[in-house]
Order: sequence, then C-alpha cells, then structure tokens
Amino acid sequence: MAEHDSDLENFEQLLRRSSLGTPGARRLRQRTPATHVEAARKINHLRNRLAHSTARVDAAAAVIGLINCFGQLGYRGQAEDLLFEALPSPENAVVANMAASWLLERGRHEDAEGLYRRAAEYGDDTAEINLANLLVEQGRVEEAEALYRRAAASGDISALLNLASLLVLQEREEEAEALYRRAAESEKMYLSSDLDDRLVANRRYEVAQALYERAAETVERSAGTINRPAEESATSADNRPASE
Repeated sequence: MAEHDSDLENFEQLLRRSSLGTPGARRLRQRTPATHVEAARKINHLRNRLAHSTARVDAAAAVIGLINCFGQLGYRGQAEDLLFEALPSPENAVVANMAASWLLERGRHEDAEGLYRRAAEYGDDTAEINLANLLVEQGRVEEAEALYRRAAASGDISALLNLASLLVLQEREEEAEALYRRAAESEKMYLSSDLDDRLVANRRYEVAQALYERAAETVERSAGTINRPAEESATSADNRPASE
C-alpha cells in the first residue's frame, strides 16, 4: 500500500513539473466529464481496430462505434474522416456503404447520409446511388436527380434506371423513355426480375420485350445452339427397307 502511495506521489510530482501539471491543465482535467474521458478512450480503441481490421464487417462495426462516440461528444463527420484516412480506396467506400446500410436498418438516416456523402465525394458510384435513393425517400428529388445523373454518366446502368424511374414519377415521360431505351441498348444491361417488374410497372413493354429477346439470344449463344425445331432422327439401318 505504501509503495502504491509512493508511486502515485511520484506521478503527481511528474505532472506538476510538466505542462500537464500547470494550474490551468489541472482545472481542465477536473472540468472534463468522466463520460468524455471514457468516450475518448473508446475512440482511440476503435480507431486502432479500424486501422488493423482484417474483415469489412469488423471495419464497418468500428465505424459505427466511432460515430456513436463522436456523437456523445457533440461532433459529426470525424468518424468519416478516420475511415477514409485509415483504409485505402476503394475499400473505404465499400466499408462506408456497408456501415451506412446498417445504420439505415436502425432508422439512423442522418448518420447514413453522412457516410454516403463522404464515399460519394471520393467518386464511388454505389454511394451516389444509395444517397440518391435516400434523398428520394425524403422528397429531395432535385439533389437525387443530380446524383443519379453523375453516376449514370460514368456508365452505371442502375443509376440510369433509377433516374428513369424518378422521371416517371415526375411525369417526364419522354425523358424517361429515352433513358430506358439507352439502358436497353447498353452492353452492360441484363434482365432481372427487379428490372422486369420495374419496366412493366412503368409500362415500358417494348423495352422489356427487347431485353427478353436479348436474354434469349445470350442463352442460345452460351449453350452453343440455335433455337429451332429439332430435326427428325435418322432411321437406323436396321429399320430401313432392304435394298432390292
């Protein structure tokens, strides 16, 4: 016990001789709430966890933890800064999208938006589309349209289709039709149940038909066959009439 008290006294003397031992520094330590001290400790731990994570799931969990801790201290945006400093591109954007998706599931739209925005600033198309989808849900359609257009300009078909759907909702039919046809002509387009439902719901039957025909052609080419009636099997020699 005496040894512990001696060590504590030595530490106090060291503090007094350093800048941390000045009256102003002591008053600052006394005024700092214990919750802030604990939050700072967690931030340091989570930052190390993020920087040395070996799995995206762990990195995304660390990011959410950082958002929570900085939020307790009244700060916003610092967690995003740490993410994009700690991880290389495009890994940081992938983790940002994953963490934002988890936050949306918990109804934390503002925090998710912050992550999407930071990833979008780094040019990630997926983040731009996800952010635009979120903005559409909130009625912020002008900003969403700009994001869709930016992602579509880089060749992202999903952005093109989402933009077309948004234009349909705004009754901008001619613009939407042009985008649907542009998507249907793209080599990156593929048929899916989600796309099929979307085209039918928006009455884009001709585009849907064109995609069906392309899908059928793709299947035929990959199978190495042509879609035509099967030829009748040749009659075996045993069943042929004997030559006279």
